[in-house]
Amino acid sequence: PPSCESGGGDKCFADLPPVEGPGGKPGPIEGPGCGDGTCTPPESADPAAADYCPIDCGGPASDGGVRSELEDAGIKINKTCIDPTKKLSQTCLDNLGRDAIDGLKKAREQCNCIRVTGGTEQGHLSHGPGIPTVDIAYNPDAVDALRNTGVLIDAGFGLGATCEDRKGKTLPCAGPGPIDHIHVEF
Repeated sequence: PPSCESGGGDKCFADLPPVEGPGGKPGPIEGPGCGDGTCTPPESADPAAADYCPIDCGGPASDGGVRSELEDAGIKINKTCIDPTKKLSQTCLDNLGRDAIDGLKKAREQCNCIRVTGGTEQGHLSHGPGIPTVDIAYNPDAVDALRNTGVLIDAGFGLGATCEDRKGKTLPCAGPGPIDHIHVEF
């Protein structure tokens, strides 16, 4: 994506609902830019993508900032973010809710088995900027790590962890069934 310096910064100035930045403070975080909770999509973007930045202007809540914080804590992320305004095979973390970041880091302290497979990219009904919801790769140790940090397991959609197959069908986290990922709402 283009950088703010190359003329894309003018697309980053519309107000959005507050998002959480580092330290749990509501956004905007610092100055204009897609990483501070203020952005608008290009006019050609899907109207449902109104909270998605067309470019990554940096900042602590940008995809790069969140990705670095998680990776520095030992959390793996399965794919790079190409363009959060499009439904692509990608994992984006722009303006991921602070509770999700902190919850992932706590779970990582329990096991070296946390791998994010879904974040704020298009294509999810319950994920998006400012929302503390992610998908992580299924692993029984990851389920135990979440449970040990206080996350409700098999909570259904709402608050907690729900295990799903590749098509999004809910399955018990203890099995049986072809569990693909854990949908976690922190």
